[in-house]
Amino acid sequence: MVKWVGELPVANLGETSRRVFKALIDLNREPIPSSTRIRNAELFRQPIDFIAHNLRKYYFDVPLPLSPRNRKIATLTRELYSELATPYKIYLEEADEQRNPRQDKGLIISLHRALSYLGRALYHCALVYDPYPRHVWSEIHSIYGLAEKLRLLDVQVRDAGEGGGSSSVHEVYKQLLLFGASSPYRLRQREIERVFKESAEWQNLTHLAPPPAEEPDNSLFMVHLASDTPPSHISLEISVPDEQCRIFSTRELISHLESEVQGPGIESKGQEKRVILRSDAQGLLERLIQGYGIAPKRRSRRRRYSSEIAVTVGLAAIHEMIHHHFEPAPQEEEMSHFEDDSTVWLEEYQRIGNPGFRDAVNHLKDIKFSLNPNQGYITDEAIIETRNGFGEMGHAPSWASNGAKTEPAEPHTLRTVNESAGGYCIGWEGSKPPQIKVGELIAVQNPGAGRTFSIGVGRWIRNTPAEGLQIGLELIAPSCQAVHLRYAEPLRELERQHAALLLPIGLSQKLVAGLLVVPALPFKLHDHLWLEQAHGRQKIELTKVRESTGAFSLFEFKKSHDLHNTGASEEQTDEANFDTIWDML
Repeated sequence: MVKWVGELPVANLGETSRRVFKALIDLNREPIPSSTRIRNAELFRQPIDFIAHNLRKYYFDVPLPLSPRNRKIATLTRELYSELATPYKIYLEEADEQRNPRQDKGLIISLHRALSYLGRALYHCALVYDPYPRHVWSEIHSIYGLAEKLRLLDVQVRDAGEGGGSSSVHEVYKQLLLFGASSPYRLRQREIERVFKESAEWQNLTHLAPPPAEEPDNSLFMVHLASDTPPSHISLEISVPDEQCRIFSTRELISHLESEVQGPGIESKGQEKRVILRSDAQGLLERLIQGYGIAPKRRSRRRRYSSEIAVTVGLAAIHEMIHHHFEPAPQEEEMSHFEDDSTVWLEEYQRIGNPGFRDAVNHLKDIKFSLNPNQGYITDEAIIETRNGFGEMGHAPSWASNGAKTEPAEPHTLRTVNESAGGYCIGWEGSKPPQIKVGELIAVQNPGAGRTFSIGVGRWIRNTPAEGLQIGLELIAPSCQAVHLRYAEPLRELERQHAALLLPIGLSQKLVAGLLVVPALPFKLHDHLWLEQAHGRQKIELTKVRESTGAFSLFEFKKSHDLHNTGASEEQTDEANFDTIWDML
């Protein structure tokens, strides 16, 4: 087996994936001694990590819906980790109960590995917003329960594949509970990745104990070891806790995250682990604080209602739609740029393992892969372009600014699944639905009101085989106005203008001049800007961040006529600036 692994054609990732996948399935179904099984399983760990790292570019940081090929590649990655957990689960089932557990190294390793790789399967489900596989949470809870029974929760296991560190079953289990409690289906892909990685450190600030070890508060979650569900907030529990329940407390973690939001974190010294996020994740931190401390509740009643709505996705597209005259035109059928007509799928793979992904390996067979994850592919230019939207060093990402001139967008007609006073659940289906990510700005054309739009945000994504891709839309404004922004500083006034949306404010917000939806970059708090409208412009200051996602930021602003206190000289400078009269002429 060692020789076989060493001879894998890693330069051809499609062939390597096929061989590893088939060999792993054969290993899991071959009647061999348990000790031999896990020794062989250990040899698969590095190749599978290598395959997963190189395949992630096809489904990570890519707008949804995925092309059929990319979706199968994502499914293959998830199933590789599920299959890798199987030999360790078999060892646990066949373990000698008469043997001292602490002397059985295979048992200790199998508990840790099975839990870790089932967690990887959960993570890859969340990355593409697929539902958790059936029985996975049940198996995770059962493995923890077995380790607790055998008193092996705190035994450290070295993991050479993760930087040579070590962790225990207790720590891995709390990491998975923390990830499940974060509501990953409400996060963007990069946020899901960040939370999963940071949870390995954050779990040190959580506590797990039998009930009623903690006084009831908003930082508690209930874990049912006999269930197939992730932890649920304590306020949602209606049953009386029993011996199969555990209380999961995030109180200490919430306090830590609150301190991170209020000021920069301080790296711990000595042997304490570093538990810190960069300042650019403040919006994520605030959502996690709320998610770990407050049970999500629906503000208004939802009712099933199917109707057609016209939507436009993205700040740039919405701005174009409102700012320019638009006449609806019938949508033409276009070929998806994710598909490659020259790709001919091979014969169906033999029916082994899960038939839902049996041909995923064949779909990779003729794809040219590289050990260099940054190397592009001639046939996949569209995927490469959307995978990583960052430009040159020091410049804003392409998705965060509006520098490129875009064609006036056309609204897409979709159907609602249900609706409430606060928004919609939208079925994201059709011949070519618009690409979407969690946290994206969405405009819904108001029926019978011309080119007026309600503005909303995509709060969650769900992708199920029976119902397809669905988006949860929360409405944040009944209307909006397309405007432009320029920096007010003298040295930056000649920079290009940025598209923005002006939202109405409530009557109770007397101290707020208005609300602005702006690109995620480059604007920040206390920036001084020119707000340019059709009737003129005014100087403003961004005073408060209402919300920030990877797609946009929502700021409060106030007027700042006397910002620089320049008197007549400023008026003369403004009088000589002709930028405000071109539209009038």
